Amino acid sequence: MQPADLCALFLKILLVGTLIMQTGCGGGSGSSSAAAATDNTATTTDNNSESGTGDTSDSTAEDVDITNLVLTLRSVDCADYDNAYFSNVVDIQRSLGFTGNLQVTAGENSCLLTSDNIPNHDFNDATAAFATNVAEVDQSFTIPRAPQQAAAVTARSQPVYEGVMLNGVPIDLLSAGCYSPNSQNADADGNVAVGCNDTAEWLLEPLNTPGKFGADAHNAHTQPNGSYHYHGSPNALFDDAPGPNGSPVIGFAADGFPIFGPYFLDPASGQVR
Repeated sequence: MQPADLCALFLKILLVGTLIMQTGCGGGSGSSSAAAATDNTATTTDNNSESGTGDTSDSTAEDVDITNLVLTLRSVDCADYDNAYFSNVVDIQRSLGFTGNLQVTAGENSCLLTSDNIPNHDFNDATAAFATNVAEVDQSFTIPRAPQQAAAVTARSQPVYEGVMLNGVPIDLLSAGCYSPNSQNADADGNVAVGCNDTAEWLLEPLNTPGKFGADAHNAHTQPNGSYHYHGSPNALFDDAPGPNGSPVIGFAADGFPIFGPYFLDPASGQVR
């Protein structure tokens, strides 16, 4: 468990801004400062669908296959990732194939990242217990190209994603579970799995609960609408063989700052650790 009013670091990146995202199929109509999809309420779904194994009908000859790709680039400018990407992956427990689609489009001041919410790696392995099946959920995110550190820290909140990975899957750290021993739905430890808001005194940290909220080996699970999202380190996007300057950029935080993997160049020792 963790105090709900504490702001946390995610992979050494402090989230100090606001995520600007568009919802709905085809990019929706306009932008919103709040991504309305959390473990408590999931409303960023439009035209959920499943695709068969090997279905690459949405891909073109220019698309880049990122299936099981380990990232290597360290550019902090989202424009350097401008391209169309696809992946062919499997829901392991269901033996069902999906095609992931991701488009990064660079503009003068920002990048638009759109995806169908399917990761570039297989998911739902034997260790997982998803409450709902993974589904394609069209979503888009606007990433500032020149983010500025804010004068004050912005607390995390349930309606806002903390960031998005470079495979198109968002980071949604806060759960809707909390320690509430007086609740009629409390378990033997005094915890309730759903129904708590981010003003609760103690929110549950999903990956540190006995069942990890059903998360798979990639520290991810699903929203009620089938939206796949990470609660911890997306291990498939980096490896334990970083370059001389450390891990690659694996995504962008809500404020537009880059998110790196866990290895960094220690200026004091000159060593990557």
